[in-house]
Amino acid sequence: MTLTTHGPAHTVGDQTVHVDGVLFGGDLLETRMFPLPPHFPPFDTDADAHRWITALDELAALNPEIVVPGHGEIADVTLIHDVRDYLTYVRDETTRLRANGVSLDDTVTAVVTSARAKWDWDNPQWIPFSVRAFYVD
Repeated sequence: MTLTTHGPAHTVGDQTVHVDGVLFGGDLLETRMFPLPPHFPPFDTDADAHRWITALDELAALNPEIVVPGHGEIADVTLIHDVRDYLTYVRDETTRLRANGVSLDDTVTAVVTSARAKWDWDNPQWIPFSVRAFYVD
């Protein structure tokens, strides 16, 4: 059994447990839900969306047979890749738009629209939090 601390990522104290091919991913992973970096400046800024992607890379490298997310159904390693792909997409689009001088509000609108077209997940109201977390970094 391996207990690993990954924070700050989703939160300051993210931990996972990997035992006999089963990964308990906590809130680093959620099935069919847009991830929520709890990034609410100036009060709650413990999330590190960039580190979250790194943590997901580390978890994917374990190649677990079974993934138990913090929310949703049990899955396989594909869940790790799905969440990572989403966060990477939001990071890359946000970075591109910001570099082109697009305002935060317009970046949020653009990324929400494009992400909702790519992923049919629950809680799309959480997408702006991800955009803001990457925009301010």
